[in-house]
Amino acid sequence: MLRWAGLSWLALLCWHPGTVLAACSFNLGAATANPASVAVGSTVAISIPLSYAGCRNVPLAVADNHPAGVAYASCSSGGDWTCDGITTSSGVTTSSFTPGNNGNRSGTLTLSYTATSAGTRTITVTGNVAAASRSVSFEVTAAAALPAVTTRPASDVTRTGATLLGSVTSNGAATTVGFAHGSSIAYGSTVTASPSPLGASAGETAVSHSLTGLACGTTYHYRVQATNAAGTTNGSDASFTTLPCLPSPTLEYLFNEGAWSGIAGEVRDGSGSAYHGTASGLAGSRPTTATVSPAVAGPKGSCGYGVFDRANKQYVALPSAFPNLGSSSSFTMTAWIRTANHALAGQRILADDQSNSGGFAVSLGDGGAGRLRFFQRGGGSSVIMDTGPVVASNTWYFVAAVADIAAKTRRLYVYGAGGALLASPSIVYSTASFGSDAGPASVGGETNASGERTPSFGFAGDIDELRVYPVALAPDQIDLVRGLVNACSSPSGPDHYELSLPATGISCLPTTVTVTACADGSSPCTNPYRDASGHTATLATSAGTLGATTLGFNALGIATTTLSHPAAVDGAVATVALSGETDAASQARQCCQAGSCSRAGSCSSTFSSAGFVIGDAAGGAPVTIPTQTAGGSSANYVLRAVRSGGTSTQGCEAALSGTTTVNWSYTCNNPTSCSPGNRLTLTGSAAAAIAGNPNGGGSSSTAVTMTFDANGNAPFSLSYADVGRITLSASKPAGGALLTALNGSSNAFVVKPAGFRLANIRCSSYSAGDCATTAIAIPGLNPAPVSAAGSAFLPAGSAFSATVTAVDAAGQAVPNFGRESVAEGVTLTPTLLWPAGGNPGTLNQPGAFGSFSAGSATGTTFAYSEVGIIRLTPNLTSGNYLGSGGAVAGTPSGPVGRFIPHHFTTLVTPACSGSFSYAGQPFTATVTAHNAAGQVVANYGGATGFARAVTLSDGAALGLGSLAANSVAATAFTAGTASAMPAYHYANKLGAPGTLVLRAIDTDAVSSSGHAEGSTLLRSGRLRVASSSGRETAGLQLGVRAEYWSGAAWVLNGNDSCTVVPATAVALGRYRNHLGSPTSAWTTSASAVNMASGSGLLSLTAPTPTASGSLALAINLGSTTADQSCTSGLAASSGAGLPWLRALNGACASTHDRDPAAQASFGIFSPESRRTVHVRELF
Repeated sequence: MLRWAGLSWLALLCWHPGTVLAACSFNLGAATANPASVAVGSTVAISIPLSYAGCRNVPLAVADNHPAGVAYASCSSGGDWTCDGITTSSGVTTSSFTPGNNGNRSGTLTLSYTATSAGTRTITVTGNVAAASRSVSFEVTAAAALPAVTTRPASDVTRTGATLLGSVTSNGAATTVGFAHGSSIAYGSTVTASPSPLGASAGETAVSHSLTGLACGTTYHYRVQATNAAGTTNGSDASFTTLPCLPSPTLEYLFNEGAWSGIAGEVRDGSGSAYHGTASGLAGSRPTTATVSPAVAGPKGSCGYGVFDRANKQYVALPSAFPNLGSSSSFTMTAWIRTANHALAGQRILADDQSNSGGFAVSLGDGGAGRLRFFQRGGGSSVIMDTGPVVASNTWYFVAAVADIAAKTRRLYVYGAGGALLASPSIVYSTASFGSDAGPASVGGETNASGERTPSFGFAGDIDELRVYPVALAPDQIDLVRGLVNACSSPSGPDHYELSLPATGISCLPTTVTVTACADGSSPCTNPYRDASGHTATLATSAGTLGATTLGFNALGIATTTLSHPAAVDGAVATVALSGETDAASQARQCCQAGSCSRAGSCSSTFSSAGFVIGDAAGGAPVTIPTQTAGGSSANYVLRAVRSGGTSTQGCEAALSGTTTVNWSYTCNNPTSCSPGNRLTLTGSAAAAIAGNPNGGGSSSTAVTMTFDANGNAPFSLSYADVGRITLSASKPAGGALLTALNGSSNAFVVKPAGFRLANIRCSSYSAGDCATTAIAIPGLNPAPVSAAGSAFLPAGSAFSATVTAVDAAGQAVPNFGRESVAEGVTLTPTLLWPAGGNPGTLNQPGAFGSFSAGSATGTTFAYSEVGIIRLTPNLTSGNYLGSGGAVAGTPSGPVGRFIPHHFTTLVTPACSGSFSYAGQPFTATVTAHNAAGQVVANYGGATGFARAVTLSDGAALGLGSLAANSVAATAFTAGTASAMPAYHYANKLGAPGTLVLRAIDTDAVSSSGHAEGSTLLRSGRLRVASSSGRETAGLQLGVRAEYWSGAAWVLNGNDSCTVVPATAVALGRYRNHLGSPTSAWTTSASAVNMASGSGLLSLTAPTPTASGSLALAINLGSTTADQSCTSGLAASSGAGLPWLRALNGACASTHDRDPAAQASFGIFSPESRRTVHVRELF
């Protein structure tokens, strides 16, 4: 920034020696600095406009102020001023000039300076007449240095991607940042980092770039690189290895055999392990194979599949050599399934459970209709895990069951046919082993030797692509398996053929005839049978002429020709029949007209001598209108009004010209009824909303003004603010010059939604404990936080609601969505926003929206399994609206959350022998955060920022004291779990035993109340030591006893086998000789004390040197070097750190904080008059 200072123009009387006074005016204009900011070592130019008048022969001069931080470099001038008189003296630079005969001139002086230090610099130049001066300031920044860079370890490494990380400091100049990467240290590729560029003043800044499309199991090298004005700095090389590729399966049943006859080994294992199976069942029956409607259609798909009849409990028996899965290592089973009745229980998919005393099975329906189950017997106890009710009848699903033996974790996955993840529950089990079964494993049902051999334990439907992997696959690997296809090299043929012919035709125009080979039962066909390519079918017609009678199918399984009938009179009918297909179909032929099909081997077309044709250009052939987007504008089309030109040419000529009206309408084919209001706008000469009619009925139409050219062409376009399959029709009755009525229609074309919009994301019901916090106002709308510090929304796993609306291009609802003959639906896909890199979690029943009404539907059973903040994206469930070939993606929601734990559980490990804790003794407490299904929420952690501080309390309200060290910091949580060491202190040492139930609650009010809470028995304890005596030549043992207050008396604590007193905690002193006088002539040393069942021994060594006498001792239960007994004069000790065992020991204090003490005597000595055996103290 420039800062200006100066003086007004001055007219002064200038005096020069040897001259007379003259009116000399010398003025300095506003000074400027260029540039306004420079780096150290760079040059700045200060320019000053100069003017003078009446200064003939008057020496003029301009001098600077010897500014700090810069050094004069050079001078330049313009106009009448010159730099000839430039001088520098004592750091001041002066430019002098004496005007000649003409003393009225102007010029420019430019002084250049080199910046020598950073800061704000001000240069002031002053003239020598009337001290006129001007100032200008500019900034000098530190000289740019090479950027500083650090290559950091990559994150989010998957099988096909990774995020490159680094940090960069600009060091004084704008800096561009990127990453070089490749499969070697030669790199070979460079990508731009984010953020880039960095400003000149940027401090250390984290930069990153996410790579995709990498190869699995491959090592990649990378380094960060940064460039600024000083040059380029390359970071050190770093590398990462993408996750391993998909392992080879142990078993692979593709079920592509043409038929099974019951021969052993005819069900082929494609894994290379040769675990070939045998088709079996009750009463000599066996499953069959089919190819009519596979899970993945196409020449490369899932091809054939097994068909299992539950009534005969058909199954495939695996050979006895097949290993007992889970007996020693992890495994994963994957398969495609389609049940005819999702409500039936016991539908075994894979079972190794013949004896019912061990083993496992993956089954459908056992836990309720549509629920997939993974159960295990044996190994200590049964483990059962179910999904939600996500499986419907007559629909393909991809399922996976994962047994992670090392982690003792079980997981299930259910995907819809379109790839949406519908369920992914997991469970941690505690059994000693997985369990195993001696009988063979089987697919599709229990074996005939099983105790569950009845039809109640067979699958009712189709199974395909069953694979078993010898590892616990990760979710992304399971998704890779889901996408596996194989070449269907021996197809059995198409499902059916469709003959498509317009119901009406015009005699002067050929009509298109289409034959489609269909791979499945969709009608109209959405999945052509592509293996018909190169094969043929035969057509015949009752009238007119076919362009070809033998048609060859193209690569898409479609064949076309034309039907011409130029001699047709009004009402003439031509019937085209289909026959002679090379590939026989399993189902009957169908005739398809106006968007609907019916079983028939022929189609008829009624001809007229005149009519309307829709083309894509003037004079063009009839066009097929492609899939449109709701609310969007179509391409430009042409309505051709044509009639037969007569018998001489039988060609088409214009039937209309000029401006006239045409009656337009549309028919709703699917859904079969139209939404209220005329939702199709057709623009001819002007835009008009035209009438809609239900399929098979209605004759409403709208007159629209159209302008036809001399050749009968009238342009138009259309926009439909709804969805479905519709047919556009045009008509004009005969009248006036029009002798024949004109009729025509388009093909039945699809209009799909432009997108989906989510709204009203809220708690499903607003009641106590339902929403996460009372801070959320009724009705519990999503607070949409943008960080972990934001408001809480809902406990993980609790139900929330969302409303989805199918919209057109203008964002308006499309009422017919969801009313299709096979209703289309919407599935939500969750994306974890925060914590970055956390466990992505799953969304329960992501497609569970209710029925659509007016284009909207509300689901109330969505549940997100993790802690964090997510985004929800609505997508078309089928991925292909009405078979039109296009997916529909919705608008992602804003942040949804914050999801918090549903509850805590606490686990207490009693401090002493695992059975009790002394009052005041720290015990181990573990707090774990869970979702509503009881699963641990791994994102609840200190590092993620989503954990909260937890307070531990007495859930049983003992009232005996208080809990100390009962705070668990948020930072203590890792993957949903934290540990603490609280202690419960009795207010009164003479407090009865009680059971402490440990409760946890965090600052979001998440609590363990009502869930599993750990407990410990509490006892108020004390330690006692007995005096003892013995011979001076042997060691001595003193009894030590642990006691607790029973409520009435101190009693032996037989459960104490945990207390240990180190030898250094025994304080010794007050040595006496045999006469009872103080002595230092002998010493002894003490042993440690280890309590067992409440009793222990304190051993003292024999006096050294041998002597008779006594000493006092105490057990220092504190943590300092001074014991706290009633016996003074004892030596320093280290302290046992067991203050909870102090009590009222001795009469020196009335408080229960004294250490136990005793006396030990060696030998028999005077002044005793009798030999007395000292009696062990009783208490």
